[in-house]
Amino acid sequence: MSELYNEQVKENFLQDAYGDSEGSQHNIRYLFKKIAKYEKNRDKDISEFTRDEIRNVLESTRPFSLSDVKRKGNYINFYIQWMIENGHRSNNISPLLAADDNFYMSTLDTNRKLYFSLEEFEDILENVPNAQDQAMLSLMFYGIVGEEFKELTHLTYYDIDWNTGVITVRNREDKFTGESFDVERQVNDRTLYFLERAHKQPYFYTNNETNDRPKTLIETDLILKNVVSSRVNKGAAVSPSTLYGRLTRLKEHLELEYLTSKTVMQSGMLYMAYDLIFNQKKHKDLSTELYQEIGAYYNYSVMRQANGDSYYNRNFMAKFINPENMKALYDVEVSESRARS
Repeated sequence: MSELYNEQVKENFLQDAYGDSEGSQHNIRYLFKKIAKYEKNRDKDISEFTRDEIRNVLESTRPFSLSDVKRKGNYINFYIQWMIENGHRSNNISPLLAADDNFYMSTLDTNRKLYFSLEEFEDILENVPNAQDQAMLSLMFYGIVGEEFKELTHLTYYDIDWNTGVITVRNREDKFTGESFDVERQVNDRTLYFLERAHKQPYFYTNNETNDRPKTLIETDLILKNVVSSRVNKGAAVSPSTLYGRLTRLKEHLELEYLTSKTVMQSGMLYMAYDLIFNQKKHKDLSTELYQEIGAYYNYSVMRQANGDSYYNRNFMAKFINPENMKALYDVEVSESRARS
């Protein structure tokens, strides 16, 4: 079954309007996939929706900022205008033609966002102009960070199996022993797409605006790259201060006060809890075993006892991997349990 409603028409639109922009096609196709279920439920194309119906669809996508929902609205409005121009819509006035900020603000959840569901996180990535930043955030979601971003900054093109989506993280420091080891992490196709684009990205827009003067990136096997500068050696890894600066600019651009490497990684840990319980069905609830599995995967904080025993710090993880956040992000009911199986 097609992922898009009225697929051929939408593909014609993407080729006609964005044939020379792979990135724009990717972003708009992603939006079309999200709204397809609402089109199928109403058995009509989004171009035939009323203003109120479009508002409800935009609200259901859980936009995280005014800029996010306006971007989605602009994509839909452009599509409707194209449908009108090509004789696919009887009414020649778009319901979004006079939509203002008040209309878009009415679709927003005004609660401050600290953590993000997988779907919300993917929406955030679609609002990030630089593939370098998309790759950085995606890797953080999977826990590929390291002390002072070492795992991020030292990841190379050759550490990635482009056929299977398996990333080899080199020299991860074991929180239990302090020893280094290599570990493999599976990522999804969208993350691979961002990583490939990051590796090929020739220019970096420092202010995250397409009209900003771009800076040339150094060609290197590293995924995250420095901009060309007399102060940076050609083969040098990106510094932690550079990544902190990029995160700060992203917070401002995305209007997300709490966007940090920590909250992105913790959002990934929350998704892993959801996946282990509801998709893989490896655990029935938020048990000690589940917390230890997540802690090991993300190489999280370790608690050491006087008798020599060590374990991943459940108390730290339970502050955010808890029933309240699982309900808020994934609309599921889950209980906590300390019993071992």
